Amino acid sequence: MRQFCFAAALAVGFGVDAQEPVYRWGPPATNDFAERHIEQLLDLGDQGFVLLRVSEDATTVRHFWLERYDKALQLVGTKEVAFNNGVMGDSFFLDDVVVMNGALYAFISHWEKAGGKHTLMLHELGFDGVLQEGKQLDLVTAEKMGNRGTYKWSFSPDGKKLLLLTELPFVKDTKEKLRMTCYEIPALTKLWSHEQTLEIDANKALHNDVAVDNLGHAYLYKKIWEKPVWTYMLYATDGKGSWKAHRPKGLEGKQIEDHRLTVGPDGGCF
Repeated sequence: MRQFCFAAALAVGFGVDAQEPVYRWGPPATNDFAERHIEQLLDLGDQGFVLLRVSEDATTVRHFWLERYDKALQLVGTKEVAFNNGVMGDSFFLDDVVVMNGALYAFISHWEKAGGKHTLMLHELGFDGVLQEGKQLDLVTAEKMGNRGTYKWSFSPDGKKLLLLTELPFVKDTKEKLRMTCYEIPALTKLWSHEQTLEIDANKALHNDVAVDNLGHAYLYKKIWEKPVWTYMLYATDGKGSWKAHRPKGLEGKQIEDHRLTVGPDGGCF
């Protein structure tokens, strides 16, 4: 497996406040529903783009709309996403919408209290707002919604690999456990799955980021609070049993406020 290296922008000792993008409206596009927050801009290439917009009603239930525009910024149509948030103890969450091969896909997680199950599904999302039957990517068993584990994902540069990071539920006085699963796109064929116990004490507040290259090699960047300083680790696996750990040099005592983990054109992870 290729060696991996690390590059990050450092801002030592100062906080950085994230800002939302500023959208400037002008003919032929008009912002007719200002109360609908723009959650994402989804690029369709030559087919234009889609705005995923969100609003909350008086009961804090989130409603989602797809606004589709052509290359000339002309509105093609607006459709509400047919998404049911469920009820307390049987809740669904629309976590993310992505573009794959010109189509929209939605990551939807589900918490089922009765069965103690936290499931992640991937559904194709039509431009008409209708969710197609989904594919289960992973399932975690847990006793409480507040400690049900977390899912994170990343796509390879060529869009043909999907890496899923499953941060398993916190267990006191144990080491942190996680699972990585790699899928082939668009068939969503599972290529490999790797479960790992880290040398780090389990913590409820995790700072993990992942990337995957075109060959399906996975990389994990980890930020760890070891009072009174942050420390950092990098991990890599080929999904065939290999697991490599590396502590970056020169970062001792420094605080990284922003970073980007990515795969370069030569297949190296930065």
